[in-house]
Amino acid sequence: MSVPAQPRAAATGMLLRDDPQGGVQVYLIQRHHRSGFLGGAFAFPGGKVDDVDRSSEDPSRAGAVRETKEEVGVTLEVDDLIHVARWITPEAEPRRFDADFYVARLPDGQEAKPSDRESLQGAWYRPDVALEAMRSRDIFMAPPTLRSLEVLADAPDVAGALARARRDDSPVIRPKMKTDAGRLQILLPGDPEHDEPHPALPGATRLTLVDGAWE
Repeated sequence: MSVPAQPRAAATGMLLRDDPQGGVQVYLIQRHHRSGFLGGAFAFPGGKVDDVDRSSEDPSRAGAVRETKEEVGVTLEVDDLIHVARWITPEAEPRRFDADFYVARLPDGQEAKPSDRESLQGAWYRPDVALEAMRSRDIFMAPPTLRSLEVLADAPDVAGALARARRDDSPVIRPKMKTDAGRLQILLPGDPEHDEPHPALPGATRLTLVDGAWE
């Protein structure tokens, strides 16, 4: 049996703003197809924690701040970030990440704009609209992005989303991978075949990749 790859530290920032019709909008970028990880997928700004971040008291938050600036041109402060989850790539993957997910309000007077070097495009989405676009096969998202959007979908506004993030525990989510009838499945804590019996998130505990979308 081969030894699983060691996950690399990573950090992701979910930028939020209020939707005029109620609820929230979140900024998503589409990664270049040539990207070595999740090429073409829609995701939140983020990436691996670099050496420059490790001189900070909180390297993970420093990484999220730096990546947000590099990828979408938004300047955040470390204190703007609220931790909401930690996702660890399944052991079966050759490239693995131990990624902290944060939420933050878009600072007043700033605009998010995708970097041509980092992404193909970027836009603000209501979570429910982004999820429907994935179901319609118009965009592709990885399970951590999908599940994060599902959690945000019922937020009344940004203030409510941030208040909930401060109040709730931040789960550690260790997905498992399996294949069933030739289809890739992701098992989350709480699934009968996952070795962690208690759900880490509300909602489904198993996702199946069907024709380019997670169901």
